Amino acid sequence: MTSINQKILIKTSIIVILSLFLSHSFACYYFTQVLEKNTIHNDTVKLKQHGLQIDSMINDFRKLGETIVIDPTIQEFCTHPSSNTFDIDKMVDQLTVLTNLNNYIHSSVLITNEGSIYWTDFPYNDDFKSKLKET
Repeated sequence: MTSINQKILIKTSIIVILSLFLSHSFACYYFTQVLEKNTIHNDTVKLKQHGLQIDSMINDFRKLGETIVIDPTIQEFCTHPSSNTFDIDKMVDQLTVLTNLNNYIHSSVLITNEGSIYWTDFPYNDDFKSKLKET
């Protein structure tokens, strides 16, 4: 009798082990697919958000450029360039005010037709001119 009980127990154990193995394999495959779909979806959403953020920044840069171009103080300086320190400071201050309206723009540069360069961080520094010639 012991041998029949052992055979039944061994066959039952094999069936249980195979059933557990198959169900575990199916569950792993299913959850891997679900996890992969969720990850792809989340990454797609993040990429779309980054794309919208970049589009928004590009629009802000464009609007800043348009605002700088139509600003009367800067237009006055560009049409009648002056080497007067007060005129330069007035123009750079206005440029700084316009630039500071955006959190992610820390400085801006104005290049006149004559090749004069006025940077809001260092308006009297000519090092920027040599960097422009490099590119």
